Amino acid sequence: MKKLSFRALADRTASWLHLRVGRLLGSGALVLVVGCTNAPPVTPEGGPHAQAAATWKKRCGACHVPVQPGLRTREVLLVALQRHRTRVRLEEREWAELVAFLAASKEGQTPAMSPSAP
Repeated sequence: MKKLSFRALADRTASWLHLRVGRLLGSGALVLVVGCTNAPPVTPEGGPHAQAAATWKKRCGACHVPVQPGLRTREVLLVALQRHRTRVRLEEREWAELVAFLAASKEGQTPAMSPSAP
């Protein structure tokens, strides 16, 4: 077995440590980027879509993570919500309000919501 000098051992350890720190920093940066790109959870408040916001909060999170308002276009929402009509019973007016609420900020409007407390 070959003996390493103190200097060679120190160089090898420093190289290993540098690689580990680099990976750790890279992983931390990835988590930070992914964490910052998600919209914060919202809670309904007053406003033109208050009823739809309450329906969204109560019903849309029952089976899956609810889609945050403003992330999808009206067309995408209409296709997705068409599949939900067989499982979720809402009146036609409620479906229309829900689409308007979820598409509001995508269309330049502001949905009736505020960030929830962590």
